[in-house]
Amino acid sequence: MHERDRVDRRPLGNREERARDLLGVDVVEASDEPRLRIVGANAVDASEKVAQYQVKLSDEVAPEIEQKAAASKYVGVALRAFEDVEDALANDYYLRKREGALADAVSSSADSVKFGRQQLEQGQIDMFTVLRLTGENLAAKVQLTQIRASRLRERVNLYLALGGDFEGTGAPK
Repeated sequence: MHERDRVDRRPLGNREERARDLLGVDVVEASDEPRLRIVGANAVDASEKVAQYQVKLSDEVAPEIEQKAAASKYVGVALRAFEDVEDALANDYYLRKREGALADAVSSSADSVKFGRQQLEQGQIDMFTVLRLTGENLAAKVQLTQIRASRLRERVNLYLALGGDFEGTGAPK
């Protein structure tokens, strides 16, 4: 069997009748596979008609394929938007937890500085220890400020992920 005698296509209805109507051939042998073997005097002409039919079929299917591609792209964008919202909510949760822990650390280090100054007045520790405690307190305050700024950034990201914007607010772009 020659390659030109074989037609690859999906089974649509009664293949024998469809092939006779479309291709104008005398005999068509159908198999269980979705293939047709064209036999007869018009086999060469039938192969050309099959090629024309395939082009016509692809022209009819192309808009449907484009529509499915656009729908797929839309779904991808929607899933990314949901992912952005989910990430922003998760980040806010963990940053809030970290902010609470750092607020406790700042409070504890402030108490350490206060007790260190009392011990300095009593002569139990030197000034360098008080300065070290003060430095640790300032470092904890800086970290707390950074976490609060991160939470604000994440809040803005969540607002934008949910479709908000800053038009009309006078905010720079």
